[in-house]
Amino acid sequence: MNNNEVPSPENVHSPEKKSYRYEIERNGGVNATTIQANSFEQAEAMANADLQERKFADPDADYKLHHAPYETDLE
Repeated sequence: MNNNEVPSPENVHSPEKKSYRYEIERNGGVNATTIQANSFEQAEAMANADLQERKFADPDADYKLHHAPYETDLE
């Protein structure tokens, strides 16, 4: 590969993604979501971003993280 070529995705090493599950509570009801992430830290950031988006979209609802991300076999 010369200096002008962009490596193809198959040639770029990336950590294997794992499945993580987290739960967001809204007005007493719980919604579970499964995501793919490279690490717990990335899953936690994604869960927090999702929570903030939901709060922004529906400010009158009482949203909170019911269960932090945890590794799962679900996809």
